[in-house]
Amino acid sequence: MAKRIAAFEKHYPWVKPDGLKYFRGRLTQAPRDTDFTLRFVIERSRTRAEQEKMVAALKFKCELLWAMLDAIHFNYVLKNARAS
Repeated sequence: MAKRIAAFEKHYPWVKPDGLKYFRGRLTQAPRDTDFTLRFVIERSRTRAEQEKMVAALKFKCELLWAMLDAIHFNYVLKNARAS
């Protein structure tokens, strides 16, 4: 997350510091979220089918995040590059 914040500051200088507040909070919250999720998965997914559902949920989450990043990149980088 620290690398992401640095990249935002470098490549998107128009983003105000308050706009990165969420990401700065993730520096401490993300490890807690990860620990909770891992414990939850270990405790709740006992069968192979349950484990596969957990993996499918994580895969969906990652695909959704990539789609969002692709849309942001298209709108703010590619679209603006073509307009210039």
